[in-house]
Amino acid sequence: MLPVVSLDQFRHRLILLEEWLWCEGASKLGLARAEPTPQRVAERVEALSDLYTTGRDTMLGAIDDPAHLVAKVMYFLISDASKVFLILRELYERYGSKPYDLLRVVDVGAGVGATSAGLLLSLDPTKVQAVRLHGFDADERALRMWKVIVREVAKLAGIALESESQVTDLTQSSEVSTTWSFDLCLAQAVVNELPFAAAEADRLRTDWILNWATRGPTIVIEPALRETTRKLHAARDRILADGRAVVLAPCLHQERCPMLAAGDRDWCHEMRQWNPTPRVAKVQALTRRRDERTKYSFIVMVPRQNSPPLHPWEELSGRLVSDALNSKGKMERTLCDSGGRLVPLRLLDRDRTPNNELLATAERGTLIQINNTSMPRVSREARVTPVIRG
Repeated sequence: MLPVVSLDQFRHRLILLEEWLWCEGASKLGLARAEPTPQRVAERVEALSDLYTTGRDTMLGAIDDPAHLVAKVMYFLISDASKVFLILRELYERYGSKPYDLLRVVDVGAGVGATSAGLLLSLDPTKVQAVRLHGFDADERALRMWKVIVREVAKLAGIALESESQVTDLTQSSEVSTTWSFDLCLAQAVVNELPFAAAEADRLRTDWILNWATRGPTIVIEPALRETTRKLHAARDRILADGRAVVLAPCLHQERCPMLAAGDRDWCHEMRQWNPTPRVAKVQALTRRRDERTKYSFIVMVPRQNSPPLHPWEELSGRLVSDALNSKGKMERTLCDSGGRLVPLRLLDRDRTPNNELLATAERGTLIQINNTSMPRVSREARVTPVIRG
């Protein structure tokens, strides 16, 4: 996997990018005749957020409205870049990394550059000498901004950059994916927006991801919504059944997704504490639509022949796929374990110790290992530790 910087380094870079976007960048991108204000950006964010939630039925026809570019650049670019870092950091900790003289990346559905920015700001420039970045999108206006933004981001990260963009029909992944060789494919908030015919949507969505995942490491990031995430789970299962790709994350197993079998109300998504950058914080204070957490769903898949060693797991290991549910005298939550099972866990208040309290305090999506316990009750003697395989 890729060598990445620390959380503090990433956040410092992200703040520098935010300041550039709100000052010099806004002018260079042609977004504002005067310096943008939090109030104006907040209004744009609210309008665009409505399309992604309550207005999803009309989203495809309205999402490319030029007025939404202010929200995409000034707010969503910064807030969504962090998701890429969190995923890359997990992969780095679980699978290690190697240096690159030239890292070849394709950003499918590049938009104005949130995903590309997240990647470039995450990379350790002492171990990645240069990046060749290809951005694909159906929106020519957004790609023009992408070109300007990724150049500035590369300067902030201290990485030599070759960039190229292409306006393309994103539904035709088979045509695009066979043209380019890459070390990493990124696709954020794309798959759920592709205008596939309803009757064939499940198959086409699966084929779209499979076209990339059979050619190289592929990260798909989607909104943490039940509807979009369960479709991503279903595509994951079909890809594994195909046999040509394996999943590296978020799962610790190659079995069918237990969330799909559990019931229509269940879906696996991340919910991580993330202190917003200064400008984003001001906008969020006005919209009151987000708190100090970032939420997303994702899968990371690689061709089977290029898969790193998939370690066996000792004791009870897995990913926390629920928040902590506290009631009188106990705390409960659910673990998706390394065998592909949903395991209910219960920690009584009287059994809580410094060795097992991580079960109660860990964020949703945390990978943990539990030693010396019997299910579902977590014993006083149990030791709960984070999983790091790097």
